[in-house]
Amino acid sequence: MSGHAALAPSDAGRWSHCAASISLSRQVTLTEDEDDGAEGTAAHAVASALLLGQPAPQVAPNGVVVTPDMIAAVKPYVDFVRSWPTQPMVETAVRAPSIHSMVWGTPDACTLDYKINVARIADLKYGFGLVEVYRNPQLLCYAAGLMDVVGPEAIDWSFELTIVQPRVWHPSGPVRTWRLSAAELRNHVRHLRSMAEEAMANDPSSHVGAWCRHCEARSICGALRSASLDAAEQAGTATPVAMPNDALGQEIALLRRAQGALSARLDGLEADAIARIDAGAVVSGWRVERPPGREEWTKPASEVMALGDLFGVALAKEAAAVTPNQARKAGIPPEMVAAMSARKPGTLKLTSISTTDAQRVFGKQGA
Repeated sequence: MSGHAALAPSDAGRWSHCAASISLSRQVTLTEDEDDGAEGTAAHAVASALLLGQPAPQVAPNGVVVTPDMIAAVKPYVDFVRSWPTQPMVETAVRAPSIHSMVWGTPDACTLDYKINVARIADLKYGFGLVEVYRNPQLLCYAAGLMDVVGPEAIDWSFELTIVQPRVWHPSGPVRTWRLSAAELRNHVRHLRSMAEEAMANDPSSHVGAWCRHCEARSICGALRSASLDAAEQAGTATPVAMPNDALGQEIALLRRAQGALSARLDGLEADAIARIDAGAVVSGWRVERPPGREEWTKPASEVMALGDLFGVALAKEAAAVTPNQARKAGIPPEMVAAMSARKPGTLKLTSISTTDAQRVFGKQGA
């Protein structure tokens, strides 16, 4: 999980692109929802306990009740880390002075295999926001820290960085690993070092992009404000009815960038308004409401079902068949599963062909 350093690896997705995000974020105090990230924190506590040979807690340290679904969700991560041939370090702080003296954080799990010169890092992502492992700044910071631990001998090492994201679909599956050499890692470290140095300087620059969506300073950032206002102004510009293919693709890309800037700016302003109103201020035309959450049983399932029996009502869910993939993993022959299952076609989705996609295809993973 993340550290709390001035340049935390968990925030590297922002400061590695926008150096000013760190200094600007220090100027903002937002009121966060008490449930924000609580499930993720609880899931990490469950995963750490299991990896340390302890039983899963019934209630996480942050007060969240641990459910069977949560335990099942973290199992792919726990199984993956247990598959390492060397003992993992669980929730152990790592510093990365090769990037900056203020860069340190706590990987969910990592290990150094001195027999074959391989460093491994695994990070559990419990949320639904898709996280890519390729060129992931957070994992690169952790990898740099392990390279610093090994020292000069790390020149011959390789690094395996893994994201385990059990609750969101990805074409590569829930466990995704990116492998790179020490030379490739050093290329990324050079970029991270330059951005870290600028972030800690007196006048860091601001850059607008997808990383703005999760930046605490999006409500006060001048660069994001200008970009979002420009996007709003351009929204009324007429578009030709018939466009060449190249122009069509370019405009879609332009409008998606504008949409991202507007969304990030709006999210930041709304969070700022909620914080002010919650503190007693009046924001003209707006008020804060907390709608009721999902109704849940407060008694064990056995007591709920007994209640149903008392009134002659079945309150237990009917048993459902496992998924075809779960059946294969359980040992059912794949050909028999295939004869009784089919994959439904997904909904058409327009996806950009990025430089990252091209590099994946052609294997050019160096920086």
